[in-house]
Amino acid sequence: MIDLEDEIQKLEAADADKSRLADLKAELERINKKKAEYVAEHPEQRRLVYRPRPKDGDAPAPEIILPKRKLFNKKGLPRHPERSIYYDPVMNPFGVAPPGMPYAERGE
Repeated sequence: MIDLEDEIQKLEAADADKSRLADLKAELERINKKKAEYVAEHPEQRRLVYRPRPKDGDAPAPEIILPKRKLFNKKGLPRHPERSIYYDPVMNPFGVAPPGMPYAERGE
């Protein structure tokens, strides 16, 4: 979805469709007025209403990629079954979760 502000900038640069540009500016002004009224009533919500917009020269913030833990071996069984919350030396020596339950490990 294209932001109103981005679309307004594109139309201003192209110098075309003046009626569409006027409509978008009026809509943006109405939205900003409502945002200002809401923030005046709920100042603690300001950071949710006015999100920081990246500037043209700024690169987007890098996404944090966490290393994936390899919990399961090639056969789909837990690598360390004794860490599973479902582990039992006699009844469940592989530590697999029962059907419909997510696999989980014990907290240390």
